[in-house]
Amino acid sequence: MKNHNIVKTARGESSRKKILETTRILIGKSDSNSVTLDQIADKCKISKSSILWHFGSKEALFIKVIDTVFHRLEEAFLAKYPADLTPFEKFKHFLHDYESLLDEQPEIPIIFFSFVFNNKTREKIEYRIRDIYIQNRAAFIQQLDISENMAAIIVGMLNGIVIQANVDPKRINIKEVFNELISFLRSLVEKN
Repeated sequence: MKNHNIVKTARGESSRKKILETTRILIGKSDSNSVTLDQIADKCKISKSSILWHFGSKEALFIKVIDTVFHRLEEAFLAKYPADLTPFEKFKHFLHDYESLLDEQPEIPIIFFSFVFNNKTREKIEYRIRDIYIQNRAAFIQQLDISENMAAIIVGMLNGIVIQANVDPKRINIKEVFNELISFLRSLVEKN
């Protein structure tokens, strides 16, 4: 009996992962408004009720997608860089980690901004996005020893770069922009 429960648990976890991955891909290809439970069920070759059994609601599924997708993004923001590095060097390492993450999972900005700019986003999803921003600002405050306003400027600047790179990828290359940003910041640091 014990082995049977382990197999059921593993199968259930496998189904959850498949549903999450499928939902992430569908949102990454379009946006959160246009993704339906029927589409997810069809792609996963499962019933809609199975999705609801695993997650309870479409909103709960989307919150879990946000949590899983942005777990790695949060890791980049919360990375602990060696204490002996200057704030500039820590930021430089962060930009490299952030760039690598966006290379590995280019759909992250599409998913994130789909929820941010979606005027039909439900309250719990809005709260989760707000929490992500709060955590990101807090990480910069701690890592770079800056004010919350400065952290908001950095997060806003990064969001702006990522949005532009996604809407105009032929003209805006994240790696090139980040390299120029590092050069620009270096020149500011050296002037002071």
